[in-house]
Amino acid sequence: STSTSTSTASAKELFLGKDVVCWRGLLTKLLVCPYERKNALHVCVTRIGGVIFMMEFESDHRLHQRLDMSEKHERSCYAGFRFESYCTKSQQHANDEVDEGKIDELSNITHNGNKTNDPIKPFPKHVLIACGALAHEDNRDISQNDLDHAVVNTNEGYCSVVTTKLGNTSMLLSGEVDCIGDDGNYIELKTVNVTTMSRQNFKRFNLLKWWSQSFLIGIPRIIVGVRSNENILLERKDLSVSSIPREAKKECDRPWDACWSMSILERLLSLLRHNVEEDENNNGEQSPLYLVSHNIDTNSFELRRTFDPKHKFLPAWFCNYIGKPSHFAQRD
Repeated sequence: STSTSTSTASAKELFLGKDVVCWRGLLTKLLVCPYERKNALHVCVTRIGGVIFMMEFESDHRLHQRLDMSEKHERSCYAGFRFESYCTKSQQHANDEVDEGKIDELSNITHNGNKTNDPIKPFPKHVLIACGALAHEDNRDISQNDLDHAVVNTNEGYCSVVTTKLGNTSMLLSGEVDCIGDDGNYIELKTVNVTTMSRQNFKRFNLLKWWSQSFLIGIPRIIVGVRSNENILLERKDLSVSSIPREAKKECDRPWDACWSMSILERLLSLLRHNVEEDENNNGEQSPLYLVSHNIDTNSFELRRTFDPKHKFLPAWFCNYIGKPSHFAQRD
């Protein structure tokens, strides 16, 4: 026979005992902004049940940038999705697309040259598996044939959840990942304009972003599709994530320092752990809100209390749920 009893779990236990919960992309921006110093970054912060939650606050300027994207920019973004789709197709189907001219449309990323002179070597079958195939919403098995004939969907993504630690701050992070190699490790897929790749800004800022994105959740390898202004795929490059900081120091006029960026992030997280307070009555919805801002002029982070309701980012039901002891049924 079975009986039901209840036990309590704190918010800390629900989030695996970690100090901070946030998206990987937010930490990437925090790592990059001391070097980039172009757009002010604002981060909303609150603490519930001992856990600090963080979310980027999208300013009016950033919102305008996102919504007012040029057609050329939109096409280059789509080219990235198209490259991901191509890389995770079987070798035969990728070759068929080239032979049949199916990727000569302007809306798609196209292939340079014919198959015999193609500088891109098609990926061997099943070497790259799209992460979306591992966890489909209806739990059905996704075959390679499904992947080969799937329409490029810019609204789908697969997120990995990882635990990590920086200094004395433990974190639970989630970030989108593209595919898995035959060794079982995640692989990041990127595209870059051939002209952009030779510029100092690319080596100084883009490589820092790429390294940060992959390093934070343990991705060891990046595959880069080099494209023309017309989104024609010209070349494929492989980058080892661990070697990017070293290569950047060689090639940058003003190189970035990965250790320096990480030390700043470590100090910022420590500042939050020691200064962000929570509601004394354990009411998650009433927990104080804070705003972290990066001051471009002084190149420093500032933490202040905010009472502006627009900075609320967690829904009330979530705050109430984790702000009080939760009861879970257990079978004896």
